[in-house]
Amino acid sequence: MEKTIAKKHSSIFGNALLAIALLFSTFAATAQNNWNFPSAETFEQLADVAYGNGKYVQIGSNGLIRTSTNRVVWETLQSGIDNYSLNSIVFANGKFVIVGQDGTILTSSDGSVWNKQNSGTDQSLNGIAFGNGVFVAVGINGTIVSSPDGNNWTGRPSGTTTDLNDVAFSAIFFVAVGNGGEIRTSKFDNLDIWTQRASGTTNTLVAVADGLGATFVAVGAKGTIVFTSNAYNWQVKAGPANSAKFYWMGVAANPVTGAFVAINDGYMVATSADGSYWGNALIHSGSDGVTLRLRYLQNHFLATGVNGRMRASYDNGKTWSSPVPNYARMNMKGAAFGNGRFVAVGNEPLITGAGSAGYSNLIINSTDGIHFSPSETSHLVGGAKTFNDVTFGNSMFVAVGDDAIIQTSTDGIKWNYSHVIFGKKLTGVAYGNGRFVAVGYDGLILWSVDGKTWQKANSAGTISYNAVGFTNGQFTLVGREGVLASSVTGINWNFRPTGTKNELRSVAYGNGRWIAVGTYNTVVTSLNGSTWKSQQFSPSNDHFDDICYANGQFVAVTMSGNVYTSISPNFWDNVTNYKTNKVLNSITFGNGQFFAVGISGLLMTSPFAEAPVLSDPPKAMRCSGCLNSDEEVEKVSENEVDFNVTTFPNPVVDHFAVVIQGAAGEEVRLTLMDLSGRTISDKTMHAGSAKFQESITMVQKQTGMYLLRVSTHTQMQTVKIFKQ
Repeated sequence: MEKTIAKKHSSIFGNALLAIALLFSTFAATAQNNWNFPSAETFEQLADVAYGNGKYVQIGSNGLIRTSTNRVVWETLQSGIDNYSLNSIVFANGKFVIVGQDGTILTSSDGSVWNKQNSGTDQSLNGIAFGNGVFVAVGINGTIVSSPDGNNWTGRPSGTTTDLNDVAFSAIFFVAVGNGGEIRTSKFDNLDIWTQRASGTTNTLVAVADGLGATFVAVGAKGTIVFTSNAYNWQVKAGPANSAKFYWMGVAANPVTGAFVAINDGYMVATSADGSYWGNALIHSGSDGVTLRLRYLQNHFLATGVNGRMRASYDNGKTWSSPVPNYARMNMKGAAFGNGRFVAVGNEPLITGAGSAGYSNLIINSTDGIHFSPSETSHLVGGAKTFNDVTFGNSMFVAVGDDAIIQTSTDGIKWNYSHVIFGKKLTGVAYGNGRFVAVGYDGLILWSVDGKTWQKANSAGTISYNAVGFTNGQFTLVGREGVLASSVTGINWNFRPTGTKNELRSVAYGNGRWIAVGTYNTVVTSLNGSTWKSQQFSPSNDHFDDICYANGQFVAVTMSGNVYTSISPNFWDNVTNYKTNKVLNSITFGNGQFFAVGISGLLMTSPFAEAPVLSDPPKAMRCSGCLNSDEEVEKVSENEVDFNVTTFPNPVVDHFAVVIQGAAGEEVRLTLMDLSGRTISDKTMHAGSAKFQESITMVQKQTGMYLLRVSTHTQMQTVKIFKQ
């Protein structure tokens, strides 16, 4: 049964409508008013890195210890000495040994479990080396300690009170370097005698490295480079042009070729074939963070430094790349939640000394929305440089992007190549009705049952599509020139008039209606998924980029970095209490939080999102297009007015009943979800009477809060269920 409602837009009625909208707006969830800005970057200083037993181990400030098997995904460990700086690490004789502040020494055989050893000194230790069965560590005030096993340490007389900054071993010699051009050498079998060597400089020497035979190179302040081929006689070497104004921070050698590489605080690299000649032009490392140590590990040079920066070179310092993303410059374009994990997709710029070298696709992940790690994706030569969207369904993530790249993952960490069409572009992906659907430019629509084998759908359109969503039993895509189409299967599509030529960028469903958003603050709504009405909000100089529905409200993000919430399609609350001046590209919901991503490393999470509660009316954005005519006629279902859902008992032990009123003759869908949004059960039945009852089992379900969503073609209601 239908009834027609005539809405008079007189000034009195307009004021009443605004009052009602204001009343609705007071129920906006205040949890979204204060957003957090997590950073995927590691802000601790990475002082050193070592490799052994199939694992990389990084150390740094505040007791930082991180491990990785691939230099991409890192696990941060609890060192137990959070207030201490760890300065140097070596892997030798089957174990890692770390030295640091106030005489700290830690040892580990696997890089995961660490034991604190007694160094016999409270002087800070700056460097460590291993040779001929002996560990030697050096530090401030001329401190030198040695150990045959890393556990038992003996103090050695250095003959100096000058701070020693680093130590290296080659042939039979240990070489220690320090402030004021200090160089001390000792044979491995007589560590109680350290002989001072003439370095030819009074500049501070920061680092020393061993090459072939008894070749050593030490580097330091004011571009200083000193060289020896026998550990006895040292010579100051001329560095590259313009290097004297820099401070060399690290030096390392290729043990196979004898080639040396040094890096300074200007992010510049010097190379030498033998450690003696350093006249080659400086090379930019591509880093924007100062390097604190340079090592040669696993057939490549690896530099570590401030703000978690790492750079790697496989050709003796000629070219450099980053094994981990530059999080501050990444551009994230899509986000999803599944299997207890947030996933964001996009790209990062590839930086060289000459500037940008293009982009590389990037995926990051997090279990808490605070701590992020890069995922392992497939990189193709000559294409597929960015991901544009990601979804979760059928127990897997699917990401799509440029060159129609499609990659899949079950855990959000390791991704597998699935599909590519060079020259094409996919912009959106969704899952529903047992299949994935991806849309893109030039009318491209693909579908897949397993996320791996894809087929083209039937599309009469050639306009570029921006996004696709699956809600309330149907796929809906949106795109340029106000294009919108719907499909139950994702194969055959029906294009719907929207009343706007503005670009539509996203679509969501909730509270009994669909809402699509786009440029110039355009909002297009529908009660049935077929008939759509366009509205434009004032001010119209912003552009909606994405929208999602969760916790009883729509939440949308814009190109100006604003966040809007709505429980009434004619009224949107701007809950932004900050100004990022950065584009927000995507928003999703999971684990009780909203999660938004954007350009230039912008990540945002809301606090735990409570259901909408009464609050003071916030600043709002009002519809300017929905009050233009004198009279608007809208047909609504009689059932929509009377629609009501109740449950009993609640709390639940094993089973509960749901009673639905006002849905006679309609298909009713019952979706039971946990608070993370994961579907527990989902079934559809026909309501044969005005009052319809169905039983739902909670046997073997965990104690806690659940959400039951009851929806018809035009209506939806969500109730909370507590399982005892």
